[in-house]
Amino acid sequence: MVVLILCVSTVAACSSSGSPIIRSRSGDTAVSADQLVSQALGAMASARSFHIWGTIPYGRSTADVNLHLGSASGYGTVRYDGRVIRVRTVAGRTYVGGNDAYLMHGIPAARRAALLRVIHGKWLHMPPNASDLDALTSIKSFQTGLPKSLSSKSFEDGGPKMVRGIAAASVFDKNEGAFLYVPQSGTPYPLEMSAGTDVLDFDSWNKPVIVQPPPASQVVKLSDLRGK
Repeated sequence: MVVLILCVSTVAACSSSGSPIIRSRSGDTAVSADQLVSQALGAMASARSFHIWGTIPYGRSTADVNLHLGSASGYGTVRYDGRVIRVRTVAGRTYVGGNDAYLMHGIPAARRAALLRVIHGKWLHMPPNASDLDALTSIKSFQTGLPKSLSSKSFEDGGPKMVRGIAAASVFDKNEGAFLYVPQSGTPYPLEMSAGTDVLDFDSWNKPVIVQPPPASQVVKLSDLRGK
């Protein structure tokens, strides 16, 4: 899914260098930017769940994302170009909803009225592997696209910053104008990634993702749309 690819691209844009960054781990050791990014990637790759929200590039505009990713369940919303996508995954079952602009995108005008009478304000129950939208709530899909390590001469120490009240160290990519922020102590789960006006925030690492399926009265199966 393009949104997750863009998220992973943001990770890559915030990668590392050989410049030392002082992170207070067990003994206040100096950690190079290469090591810091590798540690952050490793932490992301082993996480059980997390919450990501913010803006990312999407074509010539931006997309707003707010996603809770877990191993078997997750939920979230993506907004772009006037369209709204809502996704819930519960124990491997994926439900997709959204505004009419999203639901009718690419649908021939002659079919829209009949389809809207059935799906307006409803959730579509997607068969397994019928859509890549379930990747929006799957931490495994996100982790699959992560490189194990990154390095570049354009990366350097980005300096300290307070991120939501947490003391953070950072890596700066001079070519992309992008930052990666991780806590100065503890497991280096990303706190924030930014490039210009695009900012992605992360929290709720390894916390349970609690989501309920939509009420049955609000669910439409794809098989119900045949002939519409």
